[in-house]
Amino acid sequence: MEFCVFGAGSLGSLVGGLLAREHDVTLVGRRPHVTAVQQNGLRLTGEYGCTLTGVLSLQNGMGNEETLASRLACPVLGGTCTYGARLVEPGVVECTGLGEIALGPHDGGSALGECVGEAFLTAGLDATVATDMPRRLWEKLAINAGINATTALARVPNGALVDGPARDVARAAARETAHVARENGVALDPETTVESTVSVAAATAPNTSSMQQDVRDGKRTEVDAINGFVLDHAEIPVPVNETLTQLVRAWEREQDLRTT
Repeated sequence: MEFCVFGAGSLGSLVGGLLAREHDVTLVGRRPHVTAVQQNGLRLTGEYGCTLTGVLSLQNGMGNEETLASRLACPVLGGTCTYGARLVEPGVVECTGLGEIALGPHDGGSALGECVGEAFLTAGLDATVATDMPRRLWEKLAINAGINATTALARVPNGALVDGPARDVARAAARETAHVARENGVALDPETTVESTVSVAAATAPNTSSMQQDVRDGKRTEVDAINGFVLDHAEIPVPVNETLTQLVRAWEREQDLRTT
């Protein structure tokens, strides 16, 4: 199978590199990372002008599938990924933790999902073709809402949210997200969601969240698709997510990374 990984940063390069053991993979990313990959002999494969038979989004946050579907005339699969990845230096990506990829359409199973899932499994990736993607996406959103912005603003590793001063902020953000999920027809239990967030923080204790990596590197973050998504889809007050969103956006404006 042919894959194009659009957005080959740390996680995209990790997934693409693992897939390349069994499949043809093209990485599309930014310099200097892509330049270093090219200069060190890794070959980018795939044909120009290929026909898209399907797209899988493994980005953090929500709303990505809808954006892709509005612009592409092909099926779009949603996905979550719990592998950990860190861009050590241009051309070098470290897997900081094994995990699972869950993928599938919003409305249950599909032949495309089964095909892509089998391709991932053939490459040695732990993949599940899910029939409950909305629940999985909201659960992942809640975990990201609790961990990412909190660690980015506090400049602490994930483990600091287990019992450190910022733990209540992370838990409140995850809890708010679960309530918003319920408003949007997805039955997430708030306290179970908080427990999942703490478990992920503990399991990835030494890791630096992707949003903190973006802040460290002076890049625009995914806050709009995470805490901002919660804020935009809430019909109840979500003060913690609102505060986290506005603080990260304020930093981005100060760095000339956004104008609004």
